[in-house]
Amino acid sequence: VGLAWALMLCLLFGISPIEPVCLGDVSPAEWNQSDREAMRQAVILVWRKKYHEAMECLLPVYKKSPYRSETFYAPKDLPPDFLPEGVPCQHTPIELLSIAMQRMGEYSKAFAMGSAMHFHNDGTSMRFSESSYLGMPHIRREILMRPSPAVAVNDLWIDFAPEPLFRDGSVFVPVEPLADVLHLKLIWKKPRNAFVLRREKPLQEWGIEVGKKEVTVSSHEKLLLKDAPFHYRDSLMISMYDVVTLLEGCFHWYPAARVLHATFAVPN
Repeated sequence: VGLAWALMLCLLFGISPIEPVCLGDVSPAEWNQSDREAMRQAVILVWRKKYHEAMECLLPVYKKSPYRSETFYAPKDLPPDFLPEGVPCQHTPIELLSIAMQRMGEYSKAFAMGSAMHFHNDGTSMRFSESSYLGMPHIRREILMRPSPAVAVNDLWIDFAPEPLFRDGSVFVPVEPLADVLHLKLIWKKPRNAFVLRREKPLQEWGIEVGKKEVTVSSHEKLLLKDAPFHYRDSLMISMYDVVTLLEGCFHWYPAARVLHATFAVPN
């Protein structure tokens, strides 16, 4: 079921070179039999069109190892009528999750995952072009009905909580999960109205205050953000555009799909 969706995603995007730094790989030692079982259950649930139940199985394994590939066979692992005997069914968590999202009408998230997979497989950022697929009225309607854009960072779709906000022409995300993904140390200043983002390689710090655009870089240089960070639902929201600028990454905004894909040279 994933092949047609994967091929459709590939057709939508051109490519432009970028140094690949993949974040989604994990040591095989961190994967266990219960994770494989969750994948097996998710395959069956997607096949039976029980996408919400599939999501419950997939999100934990996606966050653990999004590109871990598992292979299943019928009737050993899957129902006898699933596939002819001996024909493999091979998937990764991100592939199955993108299928479930698409079938549930979460097209922006599905496209963000497709963008992340493109980066993981080819080490390239994407050049998005309008397509007949996105021109379909029901898909455009579903995308517009969901106010939150979807965000990919390198080869990962990020399941932010709270979800990203589109405000004043910028996409804002919670700073804590973003710092974790980018291997940045987040140091809060009491009473959580200021913080420092620290990158170890090369060593650099950015001192940022809530509600202010001025940034102190490594204790001396001053820079101005495009958007001031703000508190929202017990989280501190920061503009993705500003994070990309500070870290000298690349910024790709695809308005038709409401997808932002940021790519960074993240140290190991």
